[in-house]
Amino acid sequence: MPNWESFGRHRYYRETDLAFFEHHGGVSLEEIQFVFQVSDEIRASQGYILVVFDMRDGSGMSQQARRYCGERTRTNQLDSATVIVGASLAIRTVTLLVQNAGRLFGQQPPPIHFCDTIPEALQMLAGHRKRFLAARVANHPLTG
Repeated sequence: MPNWESFGRHRYYRETDLAFFEHHGGVSLEEIQFVFQVSDEIRASQGYILVVFDMRDGSGMSQQARRYCGERTRTNQLDSATVIVGASLAIRTVTLLVQNAGRLFGQQPPPIHFCDTIPEALQMLAGHRKRFLAARVANHPLTG
């Protein structure tokens, strides 16, 4: 059973390599900064991160949050995989615009997938987890 914690109107839990964010309403600049802080902590300790955004009750991001998110995703973060659950057409569009902006700056954005259910999201991330762990073993000085 996850240990849920609140941030603003939203809540989240974290596991070893996973951050799960459940959004209720819009996301402010301070809230997206918190999301990146949690993500950075997990990435620093694990070498990669898996992220789920449950947007079934979410309504997008403020302009400042979108700008910050775009700036942060322009850095090379190939050591992550993200799934967005229940994203509206508007959220999907903004997400794809942010990814394409990163590509314009010559970056390869980390994969972002969309799905309808939590089990589907977790199953998708399980495949990414295997890939990240296999790469870690392959790059380890004793095995690589």
